[in-house]
Amino acid sequence: MQTTKSKSTFYYLIYTFGVVLGVAFITLSIWADLEASFYGFYHRPSSRFEGLSCPIFMTPNETTSFSATITNTSDRTLSPTIKAEISSTGTLVTINEKISLEAGESKTLTWEIGPENIDLEHFAFANVYIYTFYPIQDSENNCGIFVLNLPGNGTVITWSAVILSVFSLSFGLYQLRKQQEHLSKRKNVFPALIFLTGLIFVGLLVAFIGSWVQGILILVVLAFLLLIIVGTIIKHL
Repeated sequence: MQTTKSKSTFYYLIYTFGVVLGVAFITLSIWADLEASFYGFYHRPSSRFEGLSCPIFMTPNETTSFSATITNTSDRTLSPTIKAEISSTGTLVTINEKISLEAGESKTLTWEIGPENIDLEHFAFANVYIYTFYPIQDSENNCGIFVLNLPGNGTVITWSAVILSVFSLSFGLYQLRKQQEHLSKRKNVFPALIFLTGLIFVGLLVAFIGSWVQGILILVVLAFLLLIIVGTIIKHL
């Protein structure tokens, strides 16, 4: 029985590592996107541009890139103008580009973002605005990149964190499921752990989508759920 409890504790530690890593990932990502929404970009009344793609993390000495994919959904050739704005410690970096799109064609524009674009100590921001070109309406979106004070590459760190979190959560949960029949006092915790795991997976997905409103809601639910789970576990120690 003592061996079973020791194994259970070990698997709880693995699972907890996945939770901490996943929640930290979601929090930093949402924080960066939230800061981007209130940064010094001039926001125009427009629809949300869905073609913006930004890295989640970068490192202080890294030069990475963000991109915008523009699609012509009309039945004629269009030549829209795209305005990209990038953060800096001084004046915003502004780039205007005019492209030509055949009917149904998509084009992806890419811009570099590096150490010179880091502002507010821990962030780099980008904003993309698509000017109205009938029948395409104007649209806009922005994103924040969290700058990790670590060596290496932000993309590698991003995917390493996601893989480690998902593996730790999945492996820990699977092993705890096998152990729970020997730990009847904690059986009522397992359904909450399943829900917690699913919520973190959704939060990781939202982090990649860049929707900070949904991200904050997920973090609030996660906080309440973690308090309930920790309280239940302590009660049955």
